[in-house]
Amino acid sequence: MSPEEKTVLELEIRQTLDLPPRLLRLLSAVHEAGHAVVAQTLGMWVWEVHVVSHERIGMGGDRCQIREDMDALPTVDYVAMLLAGAQASGLWFIGRGRDPRKDPDLTHRLNNLAGTDLEEVWARCQTLGMSKEEATPKVQATIRAANIILQHRWIDVLGLAYAVARRGSLVGQELFPYLHRPAREVEAREAYRVWQEENADLWPAEESRLKA
Repeated sequence: MSPEEKTVLELEIRQTLDLPPRLLRLLSAVHEAGHAVVAQTLGMWVWEVHVVSHERIGMGGDRCQIREDMDALPTVDYVAMLLAGAQASGLWFIGRGRDPRKDPDLTHRLNNLAGTDLEEVWARCQTLGMSKEEATPKVQATIRAANIILQHRWIDVLGLAYAVARRGSLVGQELFPYLHRPAREVEAREAYRVWQEENADLWPAEESRLKA
C-alpha cells in the first residue's frame, strides 16, 4: 500500500470511528492493552506497551512488545494473543453503546486496524499447512478464547490502556502494577483452560503455556 493509499484509509477509518483525537489515542491503547493482558495471562513476557499519536490512528508505531520467540509459542496461545487487540477494541465500543457485531462498517474498520495481527495469524496457519479457508473456522473459534480472558480481566485492560494513553509508553517494571493482578489472572486462566478442554482438537497438539 502506498503512502497516499494509507492516508486515504486512515481518513476512512477515522470517519467510521467518529472519535475525537484523545479517544482515538485511547482506542489505540485499548488495542495494545488487549494484546498485553492476554499475553501476560498466557505466560508471555510483556516488555513494552506504546502508542504514538493523539491525532493519527492505524499508521504504524503502536506496539505491544513481547520478549519471546514467537515461533516457539503454542499456536493456540499465539493466535489468541494476536486476536485480542481487535477484540479489546470491540469490547470498548460495546461499552460506549456501539456494538461491532451489529455494525459491519465498524467491524471492517477495526479489522483494518488489526491488519498486521491478522496477517501474522494467517502466516502461522500457513506454516501449519492450512489454507485460509481451512484456518478461518479455527481462528473464529479462537476469538472466543481471547474474549474469555479479556472479559475476566477487562478492568486490567482499561487500567493499562488509560495509563498508556496518558504516558505514551510503559516499559518493563512500569507494567507490573497493571498486568499482575493475581486473583483475576487465576480466574482468566481457569476459564481459558476450560475453553481449551472443550476445543482440544482445534489446533495442533502443542502444549499451551497453561498446560491444559
